[in-house]
Amino acid sequence: MKTIGLFASLLLCSLLQAQTLVKDINTGAGNSSPVMLASLSRGLVFAATSPTFGAEIWITDGTSTGTYMLRDIRPGFSSSLNQLNIFVSGDMLYMVLMDSTNTNANNLWRTDGTVQGTIKMTTFSQSWPVPFASQNQISGVNGKCIFVYGDNNNKELWVCDGTASGTKLLKDIKPGNTVGSNPYNLVAMGDHVYFFADDGVHGYELWRSDGTDTGTQLVKDVFPGIIGCIQNLAQNTNMVAGTDKVYFSAISDVTLGFELFVSDGTDSGTHMVKDLNPLPFANSALFIAGAADSFALVFYRKGNINYLCRTDGTEAGTYDLLDSSALITTIPNFRTFVNAGEQLYFSHFTQSEGQELWSSDGTKEGTGLLLDLAPGTAAGFSNIMCAHEGKAYFAGINNLVGRELFVSSGYKGTTQLYLDLFPGVFFGNLASMMIHDNNLYVSANTNNGKGVELYKIDPNSFLGISNISTTDLSIWPNPVRAGESLFVSDQADFAFTLQDLSGRAISEGNGFENQIQIPSDISSGLYLLTIRSDKGIFNTKIQVSK
Repeated sequence: MKTIGLFASLLLCSLLQAQTLVKDINTGAGNSSPVMLASLSRGLVFAATSPTFGAEIWITDGTSTGTYMLRDIRPGFSSSLNQLNIFVSGDMLYMVLMDSTNTNANNLWRTDGTVQGTIKMTTFSQSWPVPFASQNQISGVNGKCIFVYGDNNNKELWVCDGTASGTKLLKDIKPGNTVGSNPYNLVAMGDHVYFFADDGVHGYELWRSDGTDTGTQLVKDVFPGIIGCIQNLAQNTNMVAGTDKVYFSAISDVTLGFELFVSDGTDSGTHMVKDLNPLPFANSALFIAGAADSFALVFYRKGNINYLCRTDGTEAGTYDLLDSSALITTIPNFRTFVNAGEQLYFSHFTQSEGQELWSSDGTKEGTGLLLDLAPGTAAGFSNIMCAHEGKAYFAGINNLVGRELFVSSGYKGTTQLYLDLFPGVFFGNLASMMIHDNNLYVSANTNNGKGVELYKIDPNSFLGISNISTTDLSIWPNPVRAGESLFVSDQADFAFTLQDLSGRAISEGNGFENQIQIPSDISSGLYLLTIRSDKGIFNTKIQVSK
């Protein structure tokens, strides 16, 4: 008991010191509402709002004195950042910003994290649409920004090398025409950006560029002739890059329909992976959910059934993980995922659980819903997350704690409340997060009278998350209401101890049918739960609410 009491005391200290206010940018109760943009070598770049400057670009080294605005790009209280239209290439952040009082004056800027290195690169024509990162029109490699630019019908590929003179047309892929090659779906992988373009000879096919004219080349004529492997832009909106492969949907034969393809950037390495829907003239209605280091997850339809499969780019390594008996849903039309090495965390909607966070390690046994955080069809996941050392940190939502910081070590691992930044029901408002220099930075209101500001959290100082001696155990729900039961997976016979943060035992005994009854007279708050079984010792925190 002394050891456990000491552990709980250390946990209490870490709770008290878990988050540090970096700087009260909008002093008083006003909100600066930080939005994380990029982790550069010189610091974390973020957008923040103040009454004097509006929403502008800031940087922090994690200290108050090292947190300052890089430049008032749109002078006065008007905001330069009216949309998150950004891309990081190398150690440079490229941004499409509104830099004058003219409402159409969106231009390309870049920053290396210094005041003098925050510079306008080019002025966009007000009659031409600007590139949108959300539409995969901005990417980059090797410190260069590669983007799509031109009028509505004559777009081509442009490049910026970080200088104004080096911001120019990269390659006229479809020369001598009033209708351009209209590149789209730019995705960075290795030293190249991959995209689809129509050169007027091959139709829409897969290209790649290293940021030079000669290095911008057709990868392969997947569907020989003028037709192209992509006949409708809506048929391929989510090419995804792994470590050394890109995955996409394409057609090479009208009989096969649109199927899953892979490319390593070479002609011979670009091919159909597998005919997922082998019926003649049948499309697989692919949606690529994301890619980890060595595999990608793909939703597809065969007949009236939806499937989730994994692929490593080979036919043998492409097989179903789940079917519609577990996925009763339509194929998703959005992508929110983070790569945690060999673990992929992704947002998914089902009719029974609503919008929640799932994960997969590429196996059937390691793929599934982490936790129905908001039981029923309510959304328990807000699409805000980041990964660090194999874990996912995310903004979870339910009617016990509101919108707060949760952490997960993956399916069949632990998914639980990490930090209740604004204690109480319905008060959490976690809005943005990013890992920088091994610290987690979040935008939140902690009910300290300072509004929504920037906080720093050291994941390694927060005890009780990583000290798990077995990966074959999970508990749910967490948070839990007083008087209800906690369910414990894969533990038929175990003993438990529930303590408050002073080390005082609240309840202890043996599990009954994989359940732990939470006392009805327990107070709301955080508690330490210890489970002992022949599989090891499991320590975790649980949040109890009335």
